Amino acid sequence: MQSKSWFQRYFGSKPTKKSSRRAAPNIPVGTSNQTRDTASFPRFKGLSREERLRSPQGAATRTLLSRAFTPAQPVSDLSRFAGRTKLLNRMISAVEDQGMHLVVFGDRGIGKTSLLHVLAILAKDARYLVRYASCSESSTFDSLFRAVARDVPLLYHAGYDPSSLEVERDRSLGDILGEDPVTPASLSEELVKLTGTKLLIILDEFDRSPDQGFRDKVAELIKSLSDRSARVQLVIGGVALNLSELVAHVPSIRRNVLGIAVAGMAPDELGQIIANGETIGNFSFENATRDLLIEMSNGSPYLANLLGQYSARTALENDRRVISSQDLRGAVELVLDDMHSRLSPTAQAQLNCLEAKIKPTSLFAAGRFAQKNFGLLPEDMVKEIIATLGADSRQWQGTDGQFLFCDDSIPQILALKYWPDAGMAPSDVTTVAQE
Repeated sequence: MQSKSWFQRYFGSKPTKKSSRRAAPNIPVGTSNQTRDTASFPRFKGLSREERLRSPQGAATRTLLSRAFTPAQPVSDLSRFAGRTKLLNRMISAVEDQGMHLVVFGDRGIGKTSLLHVLAILAKDARYLVRYASCSESSTFDSLFRAVARDVPLLYHAGYDPSSLEVERDRSLGDILGEDPVTPASLSEELVKLTGTKLLIILDEFDRSPDQGFRDKVAELIKSLSDRSARVQLVIGGVALNLSELVAHVPSIRRNVLGIAVAGMAPDELGQIIANGETIGNFSFENATRDLLIEMSNGSPYLANLLGQYSARTALENDRRVISSQDLRGAVELVLDDMHSRLSPTAQAQLNCLEAKIKPTSLFAAGRFAQKNFGLLPEDMVKEIIATLGADSRQWQGTDGQFLFCDDSIPQILALKYWPDAGMAPSDVTTVAQE
């Protein structure tokens, strides 16, 4: 007998669909006498709910929802930042007390950029001069650090008197770098002359630069600044499994750099994200729904925000302020639809193959484990998948024999789609998936 679907097992049977909207009047087609019934056509939500959405209350509701959960944007407001207290304390102590440079690394969607934004806010509150830059595929050492230098006033340069003409004209460090390409040596020569402040340079998305020469120069700059006790520190952030993946020549700067691994959030930290959303949006989750949302997020602040946003939207559009398991069910459906739509043909082919040949319990366990381990699987799972897929698995095996997912959203899809088919209660999931 076919087992119940995961929606039935966790949320019960699907609710009966509401009756269709009131039919629109027939509209003439061209100049003929023919008419066409348009009642079955899709409708824009803004039109069908026009009066309510145009009201001050309706507009305010949507504004609050957009602020309550922000899966597509990093946190840049201290009031919305959740958890990570120990991590922040460690970072602040390393910068303030030890004078170290930081390398913040972890998986995608784990909250690294939010952490860097909050660190920047706290440093500015302490009167640090903070310059934030995002790296890209085209970043060069010269272009990126010239941009940083243009934001550093000559007022803080020991070679210029505060009453000098250059300072009064708001000249910057970028104005004295010359026309030759900026090098670690030439830049550090000027940075060691900074006085009256401390400069914190934050380089986010460091992994996006494929240029090893760029990374080598950044490492060289760190070493030069450390050797000369400059009042300048770098904080580097990016997607990486470990410190050496992100920064080249780590042995030469090991004593000057602290690696900060950003792992998944604890359940109480994810709960704080939900609580912040409830406060901002003026709605609430049923206790069981909140607990299940936290379990499904599996340590990911991105998923917690995404599921929270979609769940709240469903409830608010139906004039309800308490979010139920039915709203969460609808949210999971929407999330899965979004993730499927973004898969490349290659990734979709891999997902189809896995779903056709691997049993649901194994798909669920693999998805949950890979979510917290950079898409990698333990040896026993790899053996099971490779043995089951046979020849099809060869195209997805790395040189070390590891099974590679074609897209980092595939583990999330497997974990959400096959959740109940694993036959576990939510409280059992985390322990089993980590074994």
